[in-house]
Amino acid sequence: MYFVNYGDITSVTYDATDTDVIDAVAGSPSAYKIDVRGSSTYTESIQSSRENGTTAFEQVLELSLKKLTKEDHNTIKLLSFGRPHVLLRIITEIDSYLD
Repeated sequence: MYFVNYGDITSVTYDATDTDVIDAVAGSPSAYKIDVRGSSTYTESIQSSRENGTTAFEQVLELSLKKLTKEDHNTIKLLSFGRPHVLLRIITEIDSYLD
């Protein structure tokens, strides 16, 4: 998982066939990589309203971060004060053979 400061990414290019996949980002982002293992979860709920014709996506990321250094803790704290972009790489069974 990568955290990027809000505003550091000026544009995003998505995959032509799978528009949920990011191909490239533009700008000068400083990304902070954090390894996520174990009991961390990601859920997404979709709420639609027929009355006013809107749809909203609620995304919840619960992280279990172990063995953080003092510097890691401080970086996460400072990022949480802003509005960071969170980029996730979904690991599939095939990916685990490639790493």
